[in-house]
Amino acid sequence: MGCVAVFAKPPAPGRVKTRLGRVLGHGVAARLARALLQDSLARWQDAGVSVVIATPEPGADHGVAGHVPHVDQGGGSLGARVERVLRRSLREHPWALAVGADAPALPEAAIQRALAELEAGRTVLGPTEDGGFWALGGCRCPEGLLDGVPWSHASTFQRTLERLRAHGMEPAVLPTGWDVDEVSELARLAEAEALAPRSAALAGAILDAGRRR
Repeated sequence: MGCVAVFAKPPAPGRVKTRLGRVLGHGVAARLARALLQDSLARWQDAGVSVVIATPEPGADHGVAGHVPHVDQGGGSLGARVERVLRRSLREHPWALAVGADAPALPEAAIQRALAELEAGRTVLGPTEDGGFWALGGCRCPEGLLDGVPWSHASTFQRTLERLRAHGMEPAVLPTGWDVDEVSELARLAEAEALAPRSAALAGAILDAGRRR
C-alpha cells in the first residue's frame, strides 16, 4: 500500500488562508482551512491508502478527529520539504504521493487515475488551474528533484514537469484540479457538497452571511 501525505499547517487564525482572512476575517479563514483538511483527508482515506498529515508543527492540534499520523516537513523551501516527506514515506511504502489540503473537490476519477498510475509504478503530476499542482508522487524521489522550482507561481507546474523530465521521470499528467485560495472560489466550493461536504457547507454559510450584510 502506498502513502498519501496531505500537506497542511495547523488551522490557527492568522497563519492559514491569509488572503481569505484579510477579507473574511482570520477566524473564518482558519475554520475553512480546517474543513478543507478534514475533507481532503477523508477523500484519500476512503480510497483505502495510508494517509499522513505533513506539517511544520507535528505536535500541534490540526482539528482532525481520530488518529491520523503527523510527519514533520522540516525546514527549507517547499520543494525541499516535499522531497523530504516523499523520501521518508518511500522508506516504508512502494510509492508516495504529496497533495495539498486545499483541493478536496477533486473528481473521483482524478483520484482513481492517480492511484492506478502509482500502483503501475508511474510518476504522477496533477496540475491546477492557477499554474501550480495538486499532486506529485511516484516510486522514487531523487535528491534535488525540485531545485529551482518557483512556488505559488503561474509556472510552477511547468517547471516541475521540466525537473521531472530532467531526472528521467516522465510523469502521467492527471486531470486538472483547483485550489481554494480566493473569495471568488467559494461559490464553486459551495456547489461541491458531494465531494467536500464540510468545506461546501461552510463556504455556503460564509456566502449567505455575506449576502445578509
